[in-house]
Amino acid sequence: MKILICEDEQDIAEVMSRILADNGHETMVSDNCLTIEEKIKKYDPDIVMMDIWLPGFDGKKIIRRIKSADKENNLPVIIISAATDIAEVANAAGADAYLTKPFDLNNLLALVKKYETIKN
Repeated sequence: MKILICEDEQDIAEVMSRILADNGHETMVSDNCLTIEEKIKKYDPDIVMMDIWLPGFDGKKIIRRIKSADKENNLPVIIISAATDIAEVANAAGADAYLTKPFDLNNLLALVKKYETIKN
């Protein structure tokens, strides 16, 4: 699967990318989600994983735009956040799922596997 990771914390993005790549997934990492819609068109990911709280943008609005632009493909968007109210934030934004920071690597892989199974 191709996974677009939008995360401004380089260490977290690197760990996610490495773990996913070690498990057979192709990843693209971006620390800037302002142009995420262009990146989605160019990279054509199967899943988007993004931090909801990045400098300079409202993650909830971005997710809503992604979801409205991609109605036919139903691109899964997974929020990655340390927010204590992440479930409510994910629901309000229209995200498909969320991963709480710090996250367990097994939870990351299980979440990706869930969407891999749905896609196939």
